[in-house]
Amino acid sequence: MSEARLRTRIVKALTAYSGYWFITHQTGTQEKGLPDVMGVYSGMFYALEIKLPGKEYTLTQRQSWVLKKIRLAGGKAAVITSVDDAMNFVFGSAP
Repeated sequence: MSEARLRTRIVKALTAYSGYWFITHQTGTQEKGLPDVMGVYSGMFYALEIKLPGKEYTLTQRQSWVLKKIRLAGGKAAVITSVDDAMNFVFGSAP
């Protein structure tokens, strides 16, 4: 499975359960290093950097910095490698 397909599956699962979720697309005008999936659930901002299993430690310095800044600002941010990881991180369990 590709990372793009995993992102799509994660957003579909999160959206079907609850909250507002979207995939970011890197463009020349967008800040570099933004997480792949962002959204809001129950008043909390979430940022998910999606990586294929086994690649979770391949963050760029910029990606690590952005995730840290989001956490410091009060949001929740994580590296996610599966639909179940995303559901557990956001909702506390995989429905």
